[in-house]
Amino acid sequence: GGCVCSMWRRVSETACSVPRTNDEVLTAVGAQRLSRRTGRRRERLHLGYAPRLAVAETKGAFELQKNQLNRRLRILAVVIGLGLVWSPPLRAGAARLDVAPTGLLLPADSSAVTPDGRIQIFSPQRVCRAEALPGDGTGDVFLLRDVSVWSADSLLYRVTDPCGDGLYLSDTGWLATVTAEGNPWGNKRLRLYARNGRLVAQVELRAPHAFALSGNGHTFAAAGAEETVVLAGEGGRAWRLPAALQVAVSRDGSTVATADSRRVRVWRDGVELAEFQVQEPTVRSLALDGRGRRVALATRTRLRVWDVPERRLLFERGAGSGRTFREVRFWGDRLAVGLQQRTRGETAGVAWLLGPEGQILERRSSGAENLPTLPRELRKTAKPEQNRPLIRWPYAPFDSVYAIGNTYEEFQRYAGYPPYLHPGVDLLAPPATPVYSVSDGVVKAVLTISHQWHWRIVVGDSATPDTSEGWLYAHLEQTSIAFGVGDTVHLGDYLGKLVYWPTHNFHHCHFVKVREAGVVWDGRWDAVFNPLDVLRPRSDSTAPVFSAITLPDGRRVLAAFCENETDRYLSPDSVCGKVDVVVKVADHVGSPDWACSVYELSYTVRDLRRDSVVVGPVLAAHLSHVIPRYLGTPALTHVLYKDDDVLRSFGDYDARIFYHVVTNSDGDSLLELSDAQRCLDTTVLPDGPYEIKIVARDAAGNRTEWRVPFRVENHSATGVAEQKHERTPRRFTISHPYPNPFNGRTVVFGEASGGDRVRVSVFDARGRLVEQTRLVPRGGRFRWVWTARDLPSGVYLARFSCGPEQRLVKLLLLR
Repeated sequence: GGCVCSMWRRVSETACSVPRTNDEVLTAVGAQRLSRRTGRRRERLHLGYAPRLAVAETKGAFELQKNQLNRRLRILAVVIGLGLVWSPPLRAGAARLDVAPTGLLLPADSSAVTPDGRIQIFSPQRVCRAEALPGDGTGDVFLLRDVSVWSADSLLYRVTDPCGDGLYLSDTGWLATVTAEGNPWGNKRLRLYARNGRLVAQVELRAPHAFALSGNGHTFAAAGAEETVVLAGEGGRAWRLPAALQVAVSRDGSTVATADSRRVRVWRDGVELAEFQVQEPTVRSLALDGRGRRVALATRTRLRVWDVPERRLLFERGAGSGRTFREVRFWGDRLAVGLQQRTRGETAGVAWLLGPEGQILERRSSGAENLPTLPRELRKTAKPEQNRPLIRWPYAPFDSVYAIGNTYEEFQRYAGYPPYLHPGVDLLAPPATPVYSVSDGVVKAVLTISHQWHWRIVVGDSATPDTSEGWLYAHLEQTSIAFGVGDTVHLGDYLGKLVYWPTHNFHHCHFVKVREAGVVWDGRWDAVFNPLDVLRPRSDSTAPVFSAITLPDGRRVLAAFCENETDRYLSPDSVCGKVDVVVKVADHVGSPDWACSVYELSYTVRDLRRDSVVVGPVLAAHLSHVIPRYLGTPALTHVLYKDDDVLRSFGDYDARIFYHVVTNSDGDSLLELSDAQRCLDTTVLPDGPYEIKIVARDAAGNRTEWRVPFRVENHSATGVAEQKHERTPRRFTISHPYPNPFNGRTVVFGEASGGDRVRVSVFDARGRLVEQTRLVPRGGRFRWVWTARDLPSGVYLARFSCGPEQRLVKLLLLR
C-alpha cells in the first residue's frame, strides 16, 4: 500500500507540472493528441506562429490528457492492490492460485517424468523439486530411490533411507516421505527431513488417508484409521491425536487442526486449544491460516471460519444454488475457496477470494468444461446373478473387455515385506483414460493412501450411516475427480481420469466392491468380493496354465506333496499321512505381459485300481472371499498360497509365481485361518496308485485340467494300518505367559528336549484359528512371543504341540 501511494504522488506531481516552452509542450504531449478544433492553429504551431496561442491551446489539451492519465493510474492502482491482496509474498516466478473445472484449487501437488525415467516432485510454488527413480514394487505400489532435493539448480541433499511413493516437499526444501510397512494399505512409515537432509523425526501409522505439510516444512501430519500423528521437526517430536477425516497444518507449523463428521479440533504441541461443532457430516476440506489463528472447514454446502484464540465463529457462507464446496486454502492472509458448479453435461470451477468478514474480494472461474458423455443405451445394467446386479466395465465403451494386470486375492509381495492378498482387480488402460461409474449411488470417500498417484473415489450404494457397500475406483488424477463426498452419482457418470503411473507402463484403475459404515468413509473398509463375479462381458479366450514344479533337489514334479502345514516334502511315489497338495498355475486376462492368479480351483481324487472317485469334487478356491479390513492378515495369504523356503510364491513387476495349496479348503465360500488345517488325509485310503485331477477355471469359463498320479504308502503288507510314531520329547514343558492379562504382547518360555519342532496354534473364543507358527528349540529350549496386532480384546487359547504331546494356555488380551 505504501509503495502504491508514493508512486501515485510522484506521478501526480509530474503530471501537474506545465511545460514552459513550445518544444517542451510538443515533446510532452505530441501534436497528434491536440483537439481537431485546433488543427489550423496546430499548423501555425508547427511553423512557429503565434506561440502564446499555441501554449494556451496546448495547456487545455494537456489538462485533458492529465485527467485521462489520472483515471488510468487509478485503475492501475486498483489492479496492483488486488494483485497484492490476492498473491502471498512469494518468490519471483511463484505460481498463482487458480481453479480446476472440478472446483479444486491450483496449483496442486504436481510431478513430471523426465526422458530418462526420473520422477520429479515439485513443491507447491515450484521453488524446490525432488528427483527420484522408481524402484521395484507391485501393481499398486512402487518405491522411489535415489531421492535428491534441489532448489533451482542447486543440490540441497540426497536421501539414502527407503522412500515409498509418497513425497511431500515444501518450498523451503524440507521433505516428508510415506513408505509402506508390510503392504500398501497397512502401516506406513512417516519420515521428515530438514533442509540439510537430516532425518529429524519418524513414526509409524496405520492406514493413513489424509496428509498435510506446513508451509515452512517443519511439521508433517497424517490422519489414519485409528489415530492422527504429527511430526514436529523442531526437536524431532511426535504427537498422537484422535482419528480424523481431514488434517491441516498452519504455515509456520505451530498449529494442527483435525476434523471428523462431528467436530473440528485445533491443537498445539499435542494440547487441544479449541473445539468447534460441524453442522454437516460431509467434511471435504480443512485449512489453517499462517499462524493457526483461524481455521476454515468446507462441507458439501457450507463454509465456516472460526477464530481460534477467541473460540468464536467469524463467518459462515453457503455455496449457492447449483454449487458445492470442494476445497479451502489460506492464500496469504486471505481465504481462497474452490467451488464446483455442474450440470448434467458440463462442470465449471469457481474460486472465491474472501476477506476477514467473509466478503468476496474477487471471483474467478475456470470456464465450463464438457464432461465425457456416453450413449444412454450403454448405461443399462444386466440381469442379477447370485443376488448381485451385473455391471458394465468402468471404461468406455462399456460393452468391451479390458486387460487385467492384477486380479482379486492375487499373491503379492514387494521389497522383502510380508505378502498380502490383492484386494481388487487392476484394469489396464492408457493414462488419462476416463473412468465412469458402474452404478447409482452417493460418494462416500475421496482420499489418498500415500500421495498423488493413489487418489481414489468410492461410490456407495446408499447414503445411510449404517454399514453399506460401494464401488472403489483408485489411481485417478486428483484434480480430475468430478465429485466430492456426499454428491449423488448416476450410472455412467464420469468420475475422473487415470493418473500417469510412473513405472513399468502399468497405468490402471484399481477396482473393487468395499464395505464400511458411516456417512463418510476413511478407508477402514472390507473388500467384499471379486469384481469378475459381476463384470460383463467376460470374453477371454486364454485358459489358465499349469507348470511343473522344480524341487530343491532338482526333481521336476507335476504337483508337490508335503506334510500338512510343514515344509517337509514327500515323493509322489510314497505319499503318507495328512498332506497338502501344491500346484503351480497362473492365468493371463487380456494381457500377455502380466500373469495373474486363477479365478477358481477344484480337485478330485480317483483310485486308479478301482477306477472310482474317493475324494471330491472339492472346491479348492473361488478367489472371491471377503478380505477383512481390506488387507486381511499375512496368515490368510498362507492359506491360499505356499510360501516357504522350498516353494516361494512371488508377485511383483518382475516375477509372477503362484504356488496354490489346493487342499486348504473346506469347500465353503469363506476364507478362514482354520482352513489351513484342511488337507488330503491319505490315512483313510488303501495303499496303491491314485490320481488327483485339479481343474483351474477363469472368469470367462475357460478351464484347464491337470492330472497328477501319486501312490499312497501308509499300510503294511497285511493291510493293517501302522501307527505313525512321532518322536516324543523326553521333556515338554511351558511356562505361564507373562504378562497375562496383556496389552499387545506376551511371552511364553518352554522346553522340548529330544523332540521335534513345536507348533503353536492360537484360537479365539469362538474356536477360530487366528494365528499359527512353528518354533525350533535351541538346546532344548524355546521362546514364543505373541504380538496380537489387529485383534480385539478377549480370551484366546494357545495350543503348543510337539509330537503327540500338547499343552494349552489361556491368554487374556486387554486393549
